[in-house]
Amino acid sequence: MLETYRQAVYELRDCYVAVYQSTTSLAASDIFGWLFKISDEYLNLLKDRTQEALSVFAFFCVVPRKLEMCWWMEGFSSHLMSRIYELLDEEHRLWIRWPIDEIGVSFLLLLSSWSKMLLSAQ
Repeated sequence: MLETYRQAVYELRDCYVAVYQSTTSLAASDIFGWLFKISDEYLNLLKDRTQEALSVFAFFCVVPRKLEMCWWMEGFSSHLMSRIYELLDEEHRLWIRWPIDEIGVSFLLLLSSWSKMLLSAQ
């Protein structure tokens, strides 16, 4: 399982290099290429909502943010990150502080957590 995560992170690193070191305009394939490279094992772990797979996926969410100038991508990264945040336990939420800050959804996630806490207390 550790090798599966390692490979997913390695492939994601290549995606970051393509996006952040590009001197030309980005194509959707630069952004979403990682999704086609990850293994079926990782996809199964993601489908099972393992904390580690979700945490790795949170780092992917930063990349599509680069396409938010396109109307069809507006809010995509924030939406994914919000859902991941809801699925993670407190320990693993700490793992994804950087992607949250990069996307700029920290206040929204905090607000969402508070509102759910208040609703469950009623």
